[in-house]
Amino acid sequence: MGHSTLFISLLLISLYLFFLALVAWSRQPGRGAAAFALLLGSAALWSLGYGLELASAGLASARFWYNLTLAGIFFAPFLWLIFVLQHEETPVWLRRPYHWILLVIPLAGLALAWSNSAHHLLWSAFETESYGTLTLIRPVFTPGAILWATLWVTCLFLVMMLG
Repeated sequence: MGHSTLFISLLLISLYLFFLALVAWSRQPGRGAAAFALLLGSAALWSLGYGLELASAGLASARFWYNLTLAGIFFAPFLWLIFVLQHEETPVWLRRPYHWILLVIPLAGLALAWSNSAHHLLWSAFETESYGTLTLIRPVFTPGAILWATLWVTCLFLVMMLG
């Protein structure tokens, strides 16, 4: 029962976030509106993917939805930073033309995650954990250079957002 309640809750949250993203997108001339709309879409993708991961019957389908969830996870901090930079007065080197350079970081992380089965740089395997009727998958992370680089970049984004 709790399993389906959690899935329905995540589905409703993702639908609401998609709706808010459309509303924010319609406010396009506003400062930072496009980045905020994309941030909401990223959060919606994250919650939708996680809900479908929880509702998956097997490990293969759960891994597929986990990989979709990663798209929302990797782009959310980047889009949050872009929203803050567009909304506030920023130095010249952080203005719009240079945002594309920052996009390399989530794209590289997503490419590494989606191709992880070929190189195992991020995680070595998936484990399943059961809590009553709820079964979760959990990646077994390999503490290598890529993991530490991801943590440093995330901290850098947070420091940049705080000013």
